[in-house]
Amino acid sequence: VPRMVSKALSRHALAFVPKDNFSSAMAVIVSDLKALITQDAAEIKVPRIPDHLKPNRPDIVAIGSSTGGPAILSKVLRNLGPDFPPVLVGQHIIASFAGELGGRLAMVARMKVGAIEPRAELKRGHLYFLQGDHHIEGEAVKGDLLLKLNQGPALHSQKPAIDPLFLSLARLPKSYSVLGILLTGMGSDGA
Repeated sequence: VPRMVSKALSRHALAFVPKDNFSSAMAVIVSDLKALITQDAAEIKVPRIPDHLKPNRPDIVAIGSSTGGPAILSKVLRNLGPDFPPVLVGQHIIASFAGELGGRLAMVARMKVGAIEPRAELKRGHLYFLQGDHHIEGEAVKGDLLLKLNQGPALHSQKPAIDPLFLSLARLPKSYSVLGILLTGMGSDGA
């Protein structure tokens, strides 16, 4: 784990929380997340971050989750509200439960459920829950953020997998600010 933490921090991760301390740190994580979204970057006081890496208000938030994710997701998403940027959530779960979980998480977040369909515009106040037999990606087209469905093979035995979503958002033009949150589980399963 220390090597993974060091690698994440070297790639500009702001912090890490050991699994054995995760529950007690959840309130701080949620508070920090809300602060990053709702405050102007100039108002945020974050230690140890060089000026060129100061956080911006994101245009989109992507969350990847694995084992044990639904309970944690409920806490992270609680009361984000209708003015929050679009949130894309990938949770490895049995397909028959995905729609119900996505709807429940949107309700907890006080957001609308966004349609997962090709070229759907990603809208503020909407939660998009990855489901179906395709990977979900984000793309910028003429100033709009759109969903892209990818029929590629399963990754880490998962479809949809989190990796294609995160990689696609990393390829967005630099004018877009993306906040990625990865809630890891066990093993290498694409989350």
